[in-house]
Amino acid sequence: MHEKFTFRPTSDLADVPQLREHFVAACVRASIGGDELDAWKLVFTELACNAIEHGCACASDSVEIAYEITATSVSIEVVDPGECQPELLSLFDRTETDFSETGRGAGLILIRHFTDEIHVRPVEPVGTQVRVLRYRLRDAEGAPVSASDTTAANGLPPACTRGTEE
Repeated sequence: MHEKFTFRPTSDLADVPQLREHFVAACVRASIGGDELDAWKLVFTELACNAIEHGCACASDSVEIAYEITATSVSIEVVDPGECQPELLSLFDRTETDFSETGRGAGLILIRHFTDEIHVRPVEPVGTQVRVLRYRLRDAEGAPVSASDTTAANGLPPACTRGTEE
């Protein structure tokens, strides 16, 4: 099973549920279900909504959302037209205490806990790319199994990369 798809929605948050359902259907075809499917729904929704809310300055802006599902991993990538801020990667390091103090960032905390890799990088001419990945192969304790044959070079600058070095 290998499925890859790219969406280019406008900056309208109302588009996100329909796009998420397309992604969910692909997950189900790849035999992803239960709690894992619920977690991927959340990850997809949070990444899409954050890209629209924080990366689109006007109604004519759009984002790009892509996913890839293989036998060994699932990844979602979002690209928005917002300027890539160096502190963006650190937002994924928020804690439950940060959330309780501000009421913001719960989705980022959940994304960090569910995914194995998070990559943030600027794109030209102006924009931000966020890519998350979770390996589907897990050991008995739930840790990712080495899947070096599934990791492709993506050209991310090391300073903007978290997770398995590529």
